[in-house]
Amino acid sequence: MVAFLTDDWFARVATCPNEWLASVPDIVVQVDVAGSPTGARPWHLAVVGGAVGSCAAGPADAAELSLTLPWTDAVAVARGELDVNAAYMQGRLKTDGPTGPLLALLAGMRSPDGSAAREQLAADTEF
Repeated sequence: MVAFLTDDWFARVATCPNEWLASVPDIVVQVDVAGSPTGARPWHLAVVGGAVGSCAAGPADAAELSLTLPWTDAVAVARGELDVNAAYMQGRLKTDGPTGPLLALLAGMRSPDGSAAREQLAADTEF
């Protein structure tokens, strides 16, 4: 088991199946999680060639897309209790950046491959 939003968790994200990213263009995504038990938890994900190029704690040097959500919603999304698309439509997930890659990312997360990868990661995660 790995604790949510720790270095071990980021390493685990990088080893999860990547098929759900096949239609996502190359992009660096900054994710800001507010209100975690240890304070703000920024992290970033680089999608390269339809796969995870890197995933790590901290802000990205050159993020093209930014996502911001509160800790409780980040946990709910990671557990599969909150659909990331619903969070976006309800304004719980704030975004800044190009719409095309965002929509591709959201669609990938909701796909069967994305759901399977999230379920596998959640099963290995301590929240």
